[in-house]
Amino acid sequence: ADRIHLIPQILNSGHFSMVQDCCWDKYGRYLLSASTDQTTRLHAEWKRENNKNQIVTSWHEISRPQIHGYEMKCLAMLDSMRFVSGADEKILRIFEAPRNFLENFQRITKIDVTDDIKRSQSLPEGANVPALGLSNKGIFNENVRDHEATTTTTTTMRNQDEYEQPLNVDALYKEGFFKSTILNEPPFEEHLLQNTLWPEIQKLYGHGYELYTVAANPS
Repeated sequence: ADRIHLIPQILNSGHFSMVQDCCWDKYGRYLLSASTDQTTRLHAEWKRENNKNQIVTSWHEISRPQIHGYEMKCLAMLDSMRFVSGADEKILRIFEAPRNFLENFQRITKIDVTDDIKRSQSLPEGANVPALGLSNKGIFNENVRDHEATTTTTTTMRNQDEYEQPLNVDALYKEGFFKSTILNEPPFEEHLLQNTLWPEIQKLYGHGYELYTVAANPS
């Protein structure tokens, strides 16, 4: 029988539960939204040429900075590439755009963020959520290389014995690991889930009751 080869297509994606808050970055380049689906999502304009060499644009989700374990309640921009968000856990968390996001954002939107990229040389390449954790951990280039080497070694050991028991907690509770990727178009769902998180840089504690809104002066 003939095999059917399916090719994924770019579609508009978004929240699957109630949106609780949203805000623009200080220059109006992208929109952030927070939802009870336990995510914050970044929406921006995809700019490209069609087959008639005409510039066409459409809005898409191009990053999922936060995938949390609690329903999101509020967020606010702190500056052009940092934001703060609050969830049912009553902790405010601050996130900063990683280097890989900035590079892909410029390629997809055709918006010049060269200055941000230059300032990001000391920033993580991306982020991931440790097993059984809630905080996005920054991933640097050396972390990516170490993970690739460890994955290769672990795979070789497991091939020796198909029924070998897990070696440690990480083997029991797999965590999605960031992989730096060059994008010229909006990412697909599997990429949004694993490779577009922003590293968490600070927590703010204090409230004993529910958070409903947060405000900041992005100056």
